[in-house]
Amino acid sequence: MILIICSFYSFLANAALIGPSPYIDLWAEEFDISPTKASELISYPNLAFGFGSLLFVPLYLKIGRRPVMLISLIVYCAGIIGASQCTTYGGLMAARVIHGFGSSVCEALPVQLVNDIFFLHERGERIGYYTVCLCLGTFASLPAGYILAGGYGWRLFFYVEFAFGAALLVLAFLFVEETSYDRKAAMLISTVPVDDEKASNGMKNQDLVERSDAGVPPRKSFVKTLSLWGRIDHDVPVFTMMARSFTYFLVPQALWVIASFGINIGLLALAYSYTFPILITSPPYNWTVACTSLTIPMEWQANLV
Repeated sequence: MILIICSFYSFLANAALIGPSPYIDLWAEEFDISPTKASELISYPNLAFGFGSLLFVPLYLKIGRRPVMLISLIVYCAGIIGASQCTTYGGLMAARVIHGFGSSVCEALPVQLVNDIFFLHERGERIGYYTVCLCLGTFASLPAGYILAGGYGWRLFFYVEFAFGAALLVLAFLFVEETSYDRKAAMLISTVPVDDEKASNGMKNQDLVERSDAGVPPRKSFVKTLSLWGRIDHDVPVFTMMARSFTYFLVPQALWVIASFGINIGLLALAYSYTFPILITSPPYNWTVACTSLTIPMEWQANLV
């Protein structure tokens, strides 16, 4: 259940970031700005989405997974409902950045929860489930376009996102319990005597053997799992972890993966979310804004590849 909730959160968060891309021209007309300026309502929330992990990842290692998950969902829901009520470009930008920043942990936390809950040989399959949900979130532009085609405004998209987000917050409060556990502290090292009967002289010799038994914590009651606070790890340096994350750029293999993934994902997002919606609504194509989401099949093909 925890994995399902976290995976669906990844779907919702990515849908909220990319989904409104068909509304770029609509926002440009409503706020009396250029389409390029309106496209910043997509790009800056994505930027906040990336930088938010610098804070939330060390935070969930410090104070626990459950409180960070709940805080993230609350900030996300607040930003989404704020975006649905905005009447100015600045207000909408602020609300979009807030929900993007608040939901940033949705891509790191599921991997951590899988690592906490499942055995090593089970983790690959579970992370695959989460990755599928993450990729499906980029297809939200399709229903966003259908909302316009049905005669509804762009605010309905955020109302739907908020409804699902609020329901997910309730489910997370009820079922996402704290998974942080200090296994090293729970290791019990004891010295036990072992009888070794020697066949040659019938004498018994006691050899001391060190044995380590992993302590199994008692199962918490359902009421105790509803605690809003997790386990605080005093050994986690939050600010040091923030700074240390930039040192990965000094590792050639990590730099290659970061650069290749960043360039490919960035270019695809630029094409699907900004370039195509603006291009196909301009002459000589003159598509309606409601039809801009029809570029989504290209994203399906890219994800399949």
